Amino acid sequence: MATWEFNLKDHNANNSWLRSTLASNSVAILDGTPITNGTSWATITAAGETIMWVAVQKKTFDSDNITVAKEEILYNPEPNMNNLYELEGTGQTILFDADLVTSNTIDMDVNGTAMTQVTYGTSSTATCAAIAAQLVTDFGSLIDTTTAGSWARTIKIVPIEANSSVVITNITVAAGASQASATLTADTFSVNDEGSFYDITNTGHKVRINSESATSGQVQMIDYVSTSKAKFRIANT
Repeated sequence: MATWEFNLKDHNANNSWLRSTLASNSVAILDGTPITNGTSWATITAAGETIMWVAVQKKTFDSDNITVAKEEILYNPEPNMNNLYELEGTGQTILFDADLVTSNTIDMDVNGTAMTQVTYGTSSTATCAAIAAQLVTDFGSLIDTTTAGSWARTIKIVPIEANSSVVITNITVAAGASQASATLTADTFSVNDEGSFYDITNTGHKVRINSESATSGQVQMIDYVSTSKAKFRIANT
């Protein structure tokens, strides 16, 4: 299942209706982050939670309650079913055409800078996991998350923000008895996805295709714009 990192943008917002509320400790939000009402503080919507508001600022709140209490999240109140929000796909997947093998070394460049070389360890799956972890270690200001696939040949990469430019080049597998080749593909939208529901799965701004019925915390694709962009509506309000 494909995943996307996105900024949720209200296309029908009336800024005179903007409201604010107290933020939770150490919360870091992006402009467009779905927000819910926590026990004492507003928090980022997590998997299975109802989206109550949509943030209209980018801010990291301090980890001190006294400081946090002086600052508030600015948001669009009670997203309407008919309001459309823009989701921009930016995820990428590295796919090796064969398993990585003993003694392989793996190199690649991110935005022209070399990743620290990774050497094969115990299995192809474990090596992909090591590559995923190394990308975050080396390029944490660009890459938010990486996930090695449940099988032995894939690495999923999500940028820190939807508009972050993460260009991966020169993926090279060397040494060992054989050397797999790698291809890089971008997660894309299709006009055939219109009407599908997507589940909030990570820190309120990542979604995956789920099922054809809405549950708490979901958005629904209403309008296909391009392979990298679509418009959604909050499906649970």
